[in-house]
Amino acid sequence: MIDFTAAEHPEDPTVRVIAISGKLDNESSEYFFNCIEDQIKDGHTRLILDCSQLEYVSSMGLGSLMRTHSRMKKHMGDVKIAAMQDFVAEAFRIVGFEKILHLYESVDDAKGAFSASV
Repeated sequence: MIDFTAAEHPEDPTVRVIAISGKLDNESSEYFFNCIEDQIKDGHTRLILDCSQLEYVSSMGLGSLMRTHSRMKKHMGDVKIAAMQDFVAEAFRIVGFEKILHLYESVDDAKGAFSASV
């Protein structure tokens, strides 16, 4: 089961923070991706995925993160991943995703990366 909440970053309303909690696995990955699609349809092109409460990610979940990256690029947007727990980040690194999607220690660090790229 996964929970998904979205809100504007308090310091930058152009950045949408998506808090993910629970497990991003075979059962929840399609729901997660549909939620991301809804954010894109609503015009949000700068997303931060707050993974501080993400307990587990499967290979299907990792694929959903990569699909999110690809979809954001297609819509001239960007996604940053923040506060991933060590054991989840290790799976992320093992498959080499940190070469494509950068991990940030905190939501504020990720927001700062948006500011630096403008």
